[in-house]
Amino acid sequence: YPHPEQLTMVWREDPRVHHGPTSIPNFLDWKDRATTFESMAAIETTSLSLSSEGARPESVPAAHVSGDFFPMVGIQAQRGRLLQPEDDRVGGARIAVLSASLWHRRFGSDPDLVGKSVVLSGEPYTVVGIAPEGFRLSSPHSDRADVWTPLAVSRSDYAKLKQSGRG
Repeated sequence: YPHPEQLTMVWREDPRVHHGPTSIPNFLDWKDRATTFESMAAIETTSLSLSSEGARPESVPAAHVSGDFFPMVGIQAQRGRLLQPEDDRVGGARIAVLSASLWHRRFGSDPDLVGKSVVLSGEPYTVVGIAPEGFRLSSPHSDRADVWTPLAVSRSDYAKLKQSGRG
C-alpha cells in the first residue's frame, strides 16, 4: 500500500470471537457516520472455485470488496482496471480482478486475459483487471486474495440462493 500508516481496520467486538464480522447495514451506518476517516471499505474473505478452459478447477483465496476498497488503498492496476464504486451494486455485472501471481501461474501472463471470462464457483465473471505485482490483502482472517469481486454482487447472488432453497 502506498501509505500503510494511514490505514486502519475496524471490526465488531464480540465476546464469542475476538474480531467478529459485521453486517452490511452496520458497515453502511459506520461509513455514513464516520468523521475521522477519509474513506471506508468492507472486505469479506472467502474461497472460490476457479474454472477456466483447459485447466483443472482449483480453490483460490478471494475477497468480496466494497467499491471503495481499491481507491482507498491507492494502487493502480497492472493491466486493465480495478473495481470501482459504481461496480459495487446489487444487480451489477459479475466482474473480477485477479492477483498478478494467479495471472502468471494459472494463465501464463496472458496479455489478452482482461475482458475474457473465468468461472468462479459456477458463475461466469469477466476479468476487468490484474492487480499490481506484490499486492497482498491483509485482514484478520487472511493475508492474501487471488481474486476480488464486488461485494454487492456476491450478496445479491447469495440472496438468490437463499430464496431458491440452495443456500
